[in-house]
Amino acid sequence: MSYSRWSNSCWYTYYCVTYSDKRDDQIFMVCAITSFTYGELKKDLSECINKVQKMTRKIKSPAKNYTKKEFDELKGYILEFIDDIEHDVSFNEYDQVAACPEQDLPLLLSEMTTKRGKRALAHRLRGENLDTLEYSDD
Repeated sequence: MSYSRWSNSCWYTYYCVTYSDKRDDQIFMVCAITSFTYGELKKDLSECINKVQKMTRKIKSPAKNYTKKEFDELKGYILEFIDDIEHDVSFNEYDQVAACPEQDLPLLLSEMTTKRGKRALAHRLRGENLDTLEYSDD
């Protein structure tokens, strides 16, 4: 999903598809510059913005010097990404399964509505660790 495109911004940013069910592994891409995981952005957003600033200084383009206003715009796109990940029901279900005590897992059977949540619950009910859960887009 795109948050911005070059047709209306100096940034082309988007949510990059990953093959992980973990919230922290989801990727925000600043096209042609760098990318960050949700975990990195949540840990230190300011440092991530600083990294982009340093990297854009290395771009040898006489036509572009990014302004503070443009970096504020980028921060807004990052915050949208963070909000989308935090409100994604499938990640919330995955986290709920991950945190649930083993004896309470059967109680979650009727609560899982997403493929990600159902897959994680089935994995845990088999007594398997979620770290060994492999991605499936079924």
